[in-house]
Amino acid sequence: MVLSSVALIEKFIEYLRKCFSREFIVHITQKYCIGLALRKSKPKHQYAVLLIDRNNLDTIQDMRKNLKVKFIGLLIGLLDNNSFTPLPPLFELCIRNGYECGCCVLVSEQGVKAFLYGNDILIASVVGISKPVYKNDFVAVVDSTDNSVIGIGRLVVDDSEIEDKKLRGKMLDVAVEWIYDLGIAIRNEDFFYIDYVETLHCLDIV
Repeated sequence: MVLSSVALIEKFIEYLRKCFSREFIVHITQKYCIGLALRKSKPKHQYAVLLIDRNNLDTIQDMRKNLKVKFIGLLIGLLDNNSFTPLPPLFELCIRNGYECGCCVLVSEQGVKAFLYGNDILIASVVGISKPVYKNDFVAVVDSTDNSVIGIGRLVVDDSEIEDKKLRGKMLDVAVEWIYDLGIAIRNEDFFYIDYVETLHCLDIV
């Protein structure tokens, strides 16, 4: 069964509530509307999640009356029936605007280089974490030298295990599985191929 667009949006909001401060959630839902865009040639019923400035909404709605809008706004994640997968711009938007967020793993310079080549993050490369973080959840991989978000991974250990593994010398165990990194756009041009913007949702969360 394919979930309705409203049910899909709720999965996105659920992830926001888990990982981001209330102030950030209010900020983005007041400033932006959420667009769901079908991803062509991708798994069936997978959508790109776009943040669209409310100031441009009337113009976009007029365009959609006569045109099939392919892409507009900021791509912040992917949605399907099972889950919301964040993309780096969502965390960058939070960090650069000075809001607090969790679900982040800070990594060393060596870890950054490895991750950008499609490798997992090892325990040895974990410099710190920004709580809350949850095992098996998607997390932002953050360069500890400049706080830039270099990709998205899946945390495969509890946060309490990281220091324990370091103390026991298990430095080569995997901490974060690679999911996406900033180089995906260069290596796979189809990654961002979107068919058209299907629905728009303007929420008011206070």
